[in-house]
Amino acid sequence: MSGAAMEVRQRHGVGWFETPEADMPPRRRRRSLSAPDSTTARQHITRLTNNDLVEEFSDGCTAKAAECFRLVDRRAFFPSAAHIHARAENVRLDLAEELYRDGPFRIPGMPFHHSAPSLYAKAMDALDLDADRPLSFLCIGSGTGYFCCAMAHRLGDRCRLIHGVEIEPELVEFSREAIQRHIAGLVPSQTAYFRRPDIFEGNAFAIDPRRNIQYDRIYIAGGCPAFTLKLFRDLLRPDGVLVGPFGDEFLRLSREAGSAGRPRTHSGEESKGADVAAPIWHTEVLSRVCFRQLVGGPQPFFEPWGDATAPGGGGGGGGGGGG
Repeated sequence: MSGAAMEVRQRHGVGWFETPEADMPPRRRRRSLSAPDSTTARQHITRLTNNDLVEEFSDGCTAKAAECFRLVDRRAFFPSAAHIHARAENVRLDLAEELYRDGPFRIPGMPFHHSAPSLYAKAMDALDLDADRPLSFLCIGSGTGYFCCAMAHRLGDRCRLIHGVEIEPELVEFSREAIQRHIAGLVPSQTAYFRRPDIFEGNAFAIDPRRNIQYDRIYIAGGCPAFTLKLFRDLLRPDGVLVGPFGDEFLRLSREAGSAGRPRTHSGEESKGADVAAPIWHTEVLSRVCFRQLVGGPQPFFEPWGDATAPGGGGGGGGGGGG
C-alpha cells in the first residue's frame, strides 16, 4: 500500500477508502443450483474487477477511451464500506459487486454517485480530444473526481489544465484525496504526463462568464434546465466543445473556430467592449437521458436570462451571441 493511501486511511479513522482488492481474501461465491455434483457446486468463480467493467462497455467506445477507464479504478472513487456504514447504519451494499457493473450508482443518504461508466466513455469520445493543440477541460459537478482523472489520462501531454467545480464540501474533500491516492498508485511513465485535476468548491451556476477563463472542453455531470445552456456555453473558447444533459437531451455543443463574440450579462445585454461578430454554435443530440439534477441551479420554470429558446432548435446557426 502506498504511503499516501496509508496516510489518508489513518487520518479518517474508518477511512474513506477500502483495502485494495489485492489485499482482500478471496470471497466465496454462491453455489450453482444446476451443479451436477458437489465438486462443481463448491467451485469458486473470479471476483469482478475494474477490467471486467471496462470490457462490458468497451465495444461502444473508442479504444483510447476504454484504456483510460482501465487506468482509473472506479472502486477507488467511492468511500469504504466501513465509512458508509458509520454514516448510514441501515445501508448494506456489496460495493465491489455493484461498482464493477456498467450502470449508475448512488449511495443512499450520501452525496456519492456516478453515472454509468459507458456514458462517461461516450462523453469522452464526443468531446473530440484529438486536437493538435493543448486543451483545457472543465468538469461541472465533478463529484468524486473519477471522470476528471480519466480525462487527465486521455489528454496526456496535451493537457493545459483540468478544473472541477463541485458544490458539496464533502465531495470536494473526498475527491482531492481520491485523486492524490490515484496519483500515488501510478507508475513513473504514467505520472510523467498526468496533469493533476484541480477541484474547486462552488456553485457552477454562479460562474460569471465575463470574468472567468474560457475552456476548450466542458462536461456537465448533472441534469440542467434546457435554458441554462446559454450560461455554460459562454465558458467555451472558439473551437470548443461542451457535452452534457439539458432537459431530457444529452447534447454536444460546439463553437466554430474563429467565431469570437462577447459574452452577455445575465440581463441579456452584451458586456462592454468593441462590437464583434456573434459566435456560431452547432448542437447535436447524442441521446435521450434522465439525469439527477445538478445541485444549485435555477428551477426549470424560472428563466432569468431573457430569451430561453430550447437548445438544439434550428441546429446551430446564430444563437444570439451567448448570454
